[in-house]
Amino acid sequence: MGMIDEANANRRPSDTNKKKKKKKFSTSFMISSVVLAGTLIFLTFYFVEGLRSKLEYERLSAIESSLAEQNATSSAQTSVTDTLPKKTILPLAEELLNQNPDTVGWITISNTKINYPVVRRGNKEEQNTYYLTHSFDGSENRKGAVMMDYRTTADDTRNSDNIVLYAHNEKDNTMFGDLDNYKNNGSSAWSDRALEFYKQNPTVTFSTNYEKSEYKIFAIFVTMTTDAYDDIPLFDYQNYIDFDKSRYIEFIDNIEKRNKLVTDVNYKYGDEFLTLSTCSNEANDARLVIVARKVREGEGAFVDTTGAYFEKNPVYEHNWTEIYKK
Repeated sequence: MGMIDEANANRRPSDTNKKKKKKKFSTSFMISSVVLAGTLIFLTFYFVEGLRSKLEYERLSAIESSLAEQNATSSAQTSVTDTLPKKTILPLAEELLNQNPDTVGWITISNTKINYPVVRRGNKEEQNTYYLTHSFDGSENRKGAVMMDYRTTADDTRNSDNIVLYAHNEKDNTMFGDLDNYKNNGSSAWSDRALEFYKQNPTVTFSTNYEKSEYKIFAIFVTMTTDAYDDIPLFDYQNYIDFDKSRYIEFIDNIEKRNKLVTDVNYKYGDEFLTLSTCSNEANDARLVIVARKVREGEGAFVDTTGAYFEKNPVYEHNWTEIYKK
């Protein structure tokens, strides 16, 4: 005991402090190493997942390009049955259905990365969730796919009055990330740059499995998907799919109260609509929504955008000034 006490008594404080510091350094180094390793694993996974998604959709885009001319010549063909006339399936859809039976169409917007197949999951349990985390080929992928609301009809006899499509807003502008161009286009929200982007790209091309169509954009706005905000009226735009006249009036009334875009594109009861929805950065439950009207029979796809502008004070803007400032 005396020898141990003497040894402890003769130990210099600096030696003890050095050992403590060394131990702390070792612990900190280990923690930092674990964090770094975890970060590298995550980044590697993110990169590989993104690359897999990129290659998958590039492959599909090449198929779409090779069959584009056949799509155009086949889109008007119909066959008459004892009930309703049925449209002939497009060559592109036939090819994609062989790869994924959930295929329901293809969407393209000029001067964006938006050039993707559209899918819809019929399984009730998976509904609008499966393709949030799965790519077109069914592999798990956080980028997901462009998906149609499971309640929407787009078959060989009819389309729903409003076709609703969803996709993630990816930071690399894939999926529906480039829809942000209609709101900010690399500048502040509702800037002249965003307006100019609309003027140059006022239409959306959307093909079902049976028909290729053009749609004219007439509304761009941000809204919420929950009623957690007492001062912001809820517009559940995703639930407006098939209309009677009163439902149509509700749909248009809600759009006009929120719409930032003033343009010459008109609309009326009986028109068909396309609604694009993606996340927006104002809040966790904020959504950027773009609504377009299908080109009518006998009408050209040209849109005169010379007089288009962003409305400074939509009816509901005073409720969420901070949102529109971003």
